Amino acid sequence: SSLSIPSTIRPLLMSEKSDYIVTAFIDFLRLPHDMPHYEDCMKKPDKIEQIRSLEAAIDEAIDDRRFFSYIQLHEFEALL
Repeated sequence: SSLSIPSTIRPLLMSEKSDYIVTAFIDFLRLPHDMPHYEDCMKKPDKIEQIRSLEAAIDEAIDDRRFFSYIQLHEFEALL
């Protein structure tokens, strides 16, 4: 069984220190369907809106100013 994104990220933010950030690089084509608000976000008319909605839902679920989500639309290899 896989861990949810929030349950994976939250332990990284447990430190009382505030001088760091945590981010997530998530492949859009391999998104787990248990992402926060997944079904509602995927109803958006285009992929960019879907990604923005998903990132906002993840950021809301984590609820920590040190966390920034990032969902990559194209395969990582395309960036190389």
